[in-house]
Formats: sequence, C-alpha cells, structure tokens
Amino acid sequence: MSQLEQEARPFLTPLINGTPIVLDAKQLEVVARWITLKSIVAEHAARNNFLTPRDDRVAFKERGTIPAYFRIYCANHNMTDAAGYIRHTSDLRLDPGP
Repeated sequence: MSQLEQEARPFLTPLINGTPIVLDAKQLEVVARWITLKSIVAEHAARNNFLTPRDDRVAFKERGTIPAYFRIYCANHNMTDAAGYIRHTSDLRLDPGP
C-alpha cells in the first residue's frame, strides 16, 4: 500500500490542489489503483459493510488488479469547505432456496 501511495502522490497532489495536470494512460492507471485501494479500505469502515469479494481484494493486493466491475469516475467541485466520495454498490444474490 505504501508503494502505491508513493507512486500516486505526484499525480494526486496537483489534482487535490486544483492545479491543472495532464495524465497519460499509465498515470491514470496509478490514480485508478489508488482510488480502488481507498474504496476497498472505506468498505471496511463499518463491520460487515464490505461487498468486494475476498478473491478480488486478494487479487488487488497481490497484483494490483482492479475488479472488472469497478467503474471509477472523478470530478471536481467548487465547494471550499467539503470533500468526500460516493460509492454506489449493488449486491444481487440469488437465493439458493432450501
């Protein structure tokens, strides 16, 4: 995790500060992996609140593989006193029945 933090910092700092920056595909990948990491960590803020399956968490940890069903969108806003994120997740499971 620390390595990813260090790798993402040069791209995230301008984004957070509102400084214009152009990112190439590899740099966008780094930012996407950082966002994935933070999303997975945030899932665990409350007990039993996570939905990313264990196999996907392990694949991300071991290989940096972003689950294929993740969609990451970033935007800016002009609110000076607030920051945050929104994570929308759907969990559809079939009831195996008796």
